[in-house]
Amino acid sequence: MSSAIVPILAALMLTPQPAVSIPVQPAVGVYTGPADTAEHDRFSAWLGTEAHYALDFVDDSQGWANIAKHSDWLIDPWSSWSEAKAHSRMVISVPMLNRASSGQLAEGVGGAFDAHFRRLAREIVDKGLGAAIIRLGWEANGDWFAWKASADPGLWKQYFRRIVGIFRSVQPKVAGQRRQDFEFLLTYNVGASGTQIKFDTIYPGDDVVDILGMDVFDHKYRDDASPPEARWDELRHQEMGLEDFKAFAARRGKPMSFPEWGLAQKDFDDNGGAGDNPYFIDRMADWLSANAEDVRFHSYFNHLSGWTGDHRLASYANARARFKARFGLPVPPADTKSPTVALTSPRDGAGVRANLRVAASAGDARGVAGVQFLLNGRNLGTEDRYAPFEASWDTRKEPDGTYAITAVARDVADNITTSATRVVVVRNRE
Repeated sequence: MSSAIVPILAALMLTPQPAVSIPVQPAVGVYTGPADTAEHDRFSAWLGTEAHYALDFVDDSQGWANIAKHSDWLIDPWSSWSEAKAHSRMVISVPMLNRASSGQLAEGVGGAFDAHFRRLAREIVDKGLGAAIIRLGWEANGDWFAWKASADPGLWKQYFRRIVGIFRSVQPKVAGQRRQDFEFLLTYNVGASGTQIKFDTIYPGDDVVDILGMDVFDHKYRDDASPPEARWDELRHQEMGLEDFKAFAARRGKPMSFPEWGLAQKDFDDNGGAGDNPYFIDRMADWLSANAEDVRFHSYFNHLSGWTGDHRLASYANARARFKARFGLPVPPADTKSPTVALTSPRDGAGVRANLRVAASAGDARGVAGVQFLLNGRNLGTEDRYAPFEASWDTRKEPDGTYAITAVARDVADNITTSATRVVVVRNRE
């Protein structure tokens, strides 16, 4: 190992370790209301640890022009919030149709709405949220959203793929903004939801899905009197329940997430909420801990909804205390697994000249924070924080000869990995 790398390694590996053995939990997130960054921060302060993931929604009740053009109320506050939070991650729920265009999947597949998605994607990227997780067409296995897949599962999958392609095509116009590096989240509602839509029925392909999600609330349809144990057993073992979801994610090789989960108000509707149910909080905490290596994040739905009732922890004293005990300090998101990194360009032993692109691939279950390229042990440019990870090397500034190139990947917990070395020969003067 080059002596020049040692100080970098020493600095990056000084990660504090917990004083006691604590069950590992995936990264915490929360939804606190539309663009309510202040409430998000108050939730983190109450919990005693940062809720790194922030969930929000593009309003599907608006017309296409408003969805695409007037998202400043949503994007601007989160842009400022994200810039101030080193390890934050936005999860933006993007509707595939608005309520006025319900059922128009065929028009979407035909390109009728492309311009609106392109404009929305451009705004998200230009305002510095190019690394957001795009939660596209959530809960489509149910029948309550305009983009319900039961209308035509085949068209739904085509439309999902089309929108992903539009988002991926957009790059920032604003100088200095991060490159587009979206991840795409496909979210199911727990249970069969009264439709014939199953996991595979609307799975649009491994190439357009990065993360799988499931929304889980403490519901038992038309039964708010079941014992807590029976309610949890149904959530786990029903068709398209938690166990089925875990098996499906494993088959697809995708990380799980729980973008919306929470308590449910008793006597609000036919969904059979149990109200203040700390048992549900405990079992969700156990589930998340037991599957921590396979869960990217979870996000509590801490909101009073006119549609689904009161999910706020503040309304349920016993469950609120249990949530803080299970997810608050001293329960930091523990991550001791190092990222992977490999140089992809140039090839080992290559003869090179003029300007050269140096590139690497890197991965980590919780996210890669950046890749620093090293040339004979010294930094080649600055750390690249966003995929694709690359640096430019003007070989004409170096004497002809042999050079060693390595890449050092850093994850969000500051674990690091150094790639295998590739040796190249500079030949500008031959």
